[in-house]
Amino acid sequence: MSLKVLIADDEALVSDMLQITLEKLKHTVVGDAANGEEAIALTTERHPDVILMDIDMPGMDGLAAAKRIQEECPTPVIVITAHDTPELVQKASDAGVVAYLVKPPNPRELERTLTLAVDRFADMQELRRLNAELTAYDHTVAHDLKKPLAIMLPSAELLAEAYDQLPPKEIQRRAKSIAQAVRKMTSIINSLLLLTETSQRNVPIEPLNMPQIIQEARTYLETMITRRKAYIHTPDSWPMVMGYAPWVEAIWTNYLSNALKYGCTNGDGPVHIDIGAEVDPDAPPMVRHWVRDYGEGLTPEEQAQLFMPFERLKQTHVAGHGLGLSIVLRIVKKLGGEVGVESTPGEGSTFWFTLPSADAEELKEST
Repeated sequence: MSLKVLIADDEALVSDMLQITLEKLKHTVVGDAANGEEAIALTTERHPDVILMDIDMPGMDGLAAAKRIQEECPTPVIVITAHDTPELVQKASDAGVVAYLVKPPNPRELERTLTLAVDRFADMQELRRLNAELTAYDHTVAHDLKKPLAIMLPSAELLAEAYDQLPPKEIQRRAKSIAQAVRKMTSIINSLLLLTETSQRNVPIEPLNMPQIIQEARTYLETMITRRKAYIHTPDSWPMVMGYAPWVEAIWTNYLSNALKYGCTNGDGPVHIDIGAEVDPDAPPMVRHWVRDYGEGLTPEEQAQLFMPFERLKQTHVAGHGLGLSIVLRIVKKLGGEVGVESTPGEGSTFWFTLPSADAEELKEST
């Protein structure tokens, strides 16, 4: 693998030696910095794959520069030093350095360390991202669980303490509110379990029976479909695609539940929803699936917030569409597709996602 490498060393002889060695190893040197400030500027400008950083340089030293780089333009940094001490290793680790080499590195050692640093940095970035997602999601889940609990607890206490004195209609109303709160909590918990699964598992990718998957989603939403007097219009046939059935069912369930909630300007229904699929004209190996409603639609600002990264969940999200769309984004990305929405205020919304065509996969395997 050829890498773009930035060298940061104030000794011209060392820098020249590293450049010659890197070029022999078929890597490209994209810059040569003589101090920490130059290293930061060149990293921001040229986006190297990895940085070879001396520690003792005039002005800002290598460790201070490495720390700034991780804050402003995260890039794997390998420290090159004449000294190898536990104190140095600890300081380098605290600055975000992923590996170090003792001067002068031989070509084999340099090549091995470059590969190790890039791989280790990718793993560290993925771990940081997952931790940030889970932290933000935990925060949001805890916040959203409070509302159904606040509804359920007083109703349950009233039923337990004064059941005999309550009129039948009040008992029914309280029981319905508890059931609704339990459904909401179950949905949140299921979302958390699904997020954990997508973060940790490699799943089998296989051809999907899309009509069966959609039927499972409709069965899960049967109560809501009945209450909203919904008509879900489906095509006669579906293009064959690749994916993981439980995750794709979760996508349909999320899209359909949002369409059932917001797919009609008349709150009493009936709700008409169109679903379908076709080969994506912009990416022919992919198949685009959609759920189209005829509700109030979304503004461009609302559309921009729908599929938010998890680290923004605790800040804001479009009222009503909940956390599920962020999980949909993660699922579809992991299955190799894309997500999106097309909407005009007053004219409804079309939520879509893509999956790889099974025909394209079969063609790939045969060649």
